Amino acid sequence: MFLISSLKLNIVSFLTLLLIALPGYSWQRQPNWTVTTENGSWVASPAGLFQYDSDNEKFIPEAFPNSPNFVPFELFTDGDQLWALADSSIGYIDLFSGGRYVYAQSDGLPAARFTCLAIAEEYIWAGSDQGAVRFDRLIEQWETLDVPAEMQSPEVRAINHLLALDDFVYFATDAGVLRYEIDTESFTLLGSDDGLRAGALQAIELIGDEIWFSGDAGIDIYSVSQRNWSYLGDAAGFRSADWIDAAYISGLLYFVFEDGIDICDPVNRQIYPFERESQIAQYRVNDITGARNGIWFATDKGLLQYDEGNLQSGQPESWVLHDQSRGATYPAFSRLAGFDNYILGEGQSGIDVLDQTNDTFQDPLAYGEMADRFGETESTSALRWDDDGLSYTPNDSFRLGLTGNANYITIIEEQQTEDRFWGRLQPYILHSSGRALNGLYDNTDPDEVFYGAIYRGIEGDLLRLAEGGNRISYQQTIDPFFGGATIRGGRVMLEAGARSGQKKRSLLRTTVAAGERVTKSAREFFTGGQSTTYSLEHQDLLIGSAEVYLNGRRLTDADYTLNHTTGQLYFTFTGWELLNEGDVIEVVYQYRLNEGQIDDRVIGGELVLSSGDALQVAVSGFNLEKTLADSAGGFSGAQLAADLRGSILGGEGQLTTTVGAGTSETAGDEFSQTGAVSGSFQREAWTLRGSYQVQADSLATLEDRSTEFGY
Repeated sequence: MFLISSLKLNIVSFLTLLLIALPGYSWQRQPNWTVTTENGSWVASPAGLFQYDSDNEKFIPEAFPNSPNFVPFELFTDGDQLWALADSSIGYIDLFSGGRYVYAQSDGLPAARFTCLAIAEEYIWAGSDQGAVRFDRLIEQWETLDVPAEMQSPEVRAINHLLALDDFVYFATDAGVLRYEIDTESFTLLGSDDGLRAGALQAIELIGDEIWFSGDAGIDIYSVSQRNWSYLGDAAGFRSADWIDAAYISGLLYFVFEDGIDICDPVNRQIYPFERESQIAQYRVNDITGARNGIWFATDKGLLQYDEGNLQSGQPESWVLHDQSRGATYPAFSRLAGFDNYILGEGQSGIDVLDQTNDTFQDPLAYGEMADRFGETESTSALRWDDDGLSYTPNDSFRLGLTGNANYITIIEEQQTEDRFWGRLQPYILHSSGRALNGLYDNTDPDEVFYGAIYRGIEGDLLRLAEGGNRISYQQTIDPFFGGATIRGGRVMLEAGARSGQKKRSLLRTTVAAGERVTKSAREFFTGGQSTTYSLEHQDLLIGSAEVYLNGRRLTDADYTLNHTTGQLYFTFTGWELLNEGDVIEVVYQYRLNEGQIDDRVIGGELVLSSGDALQVAVSGFNLEKTLADSAGGFSGAQLAADLRGSILGGEGQLTTTVGAGTSETAGDEFSQTGAVSGSFQREAWTLRGSYQVQADSLATLEDRSTEFGY
């Protein structure tokens, strides 16, 4: 006898529906409205933010309790956090703990209309019609990037798109390229006087080693390695400024116009009409995207699929229109996106979902139905259990709630009975001031249970942050030597003194962390041309920890695909097949340890003193000891760092000095020392930069900080 009985309880959160036009972006650049991680897929819509549950073929709303009317239009993720951009606010979801918050003007954002967003290293970057801001993830604070007075104009302040790459952030503006250097924290405006000819810039695309800036008069192209500019205009076939969208698909750049499509081949630098344009002449194309089985078009008559076929194998090209006669809910689509095996098309009042595996439409996301459901569940009761989840509101100041899902299965086979409980539960306590306490318990994967809780204070609180769980990050503010660690334990951050300066630094900040190290770092090297797939030594990588370098330059996430479970790496950028044995591939990552491998207990602390933007001094130390009786290799380390910035000799200068020391059991408790100094000076278009570092081989570190290229 084999019997399975199951009970599933879904506690989800619905957002308030705002039936408005999609806000906050240039009509010449379609926003990135879907993202996919190992945790799932998310969709931004005029009805709010949703996660798509492919198992049950339905949309699950994501609620932001401190901003129930939050309606984002663009999404980005680094695997650890999901960031969502709305017209005048920016929200995020911690994909580990489930904690979420929407930042507004009261949190340091300017009164502006946001247009674009990017994630890079320790910062979140955002552009608006009033300039740019960035979010420091270490201190969880927004800061405004001040453009020098001589560069300020409405054309420069209005940022249409941005790209964060290596040590620079590039902003596309109507006046040209506004480049921000992260190390020196300085701006450089590049326009017609510097040879740029593309005019008002609307979109940025990283193609291989080049940055393509598309404007109303052509395309300006910057080579990162050669550090020179080139231009594509009328002579190359750029025919009009009235393109609706630009999309990079399978090595080609597509421009969508009202009357057709143009294609740019980055290799031969020529722009030409789409060779199958006659097939789309009867449609108005609004958007284009690439998927696993061809190119898809959002048209006024449905979703149009094009598969170019394969002449060598005898497979002909094909065109298929997926419209209402094939099960679509909406007659026309304004935009589309693809993830996993699905194509999403947005109609006038909702989103259709097409499953590519069987060419059938799933249940749509109907905006009107969401509005009706919200209206039906609206209640003034203090205790509620509905589509918003389980919540209790004792007064106007507090709200307690629980979201997530819980599952139960009983398996009866002969005389043996097995019960299985699993799910993802996220309790929370919110205060009207913005203070929040979020928790998480997730045992969906019985071999990898996640749990944790985090408290976030607000500016002016002594206790700024407190968190505990089995995925806590330990790191130092200025750290050229020792590296960080992911621990199972806790971390507390205290602040004193009002924040000041552009960087919003508090007078004093102290952080203490302690716990067992649950990951270790690894650094591996490969040579190009040996395989299409590169296998890392370790599997079960920590999501978001990997960095991939090619010949010393860090690649973006769009240049490669890395399977965190199997450790398989392969490249996706144009020209990857030309890599040879002279090309060096470097991969830096953290991998998870199983319970029997966990052997390190880490405790560390840091004290940071700041004087506005001008001076910051950080003192830190840590100790790592082995917990198993037969283990050896514990070590300790400490460092003192100072960062000085200011005006000098008519320019802007920066000087950072760091000294460190440590002892290690494997080195016989030998005392090792290290030191580093770096500085920069910028005046007008000239930048002078230098650095020097000495590090003893016997100095033990939490992660390997050296590379073949010496950075």
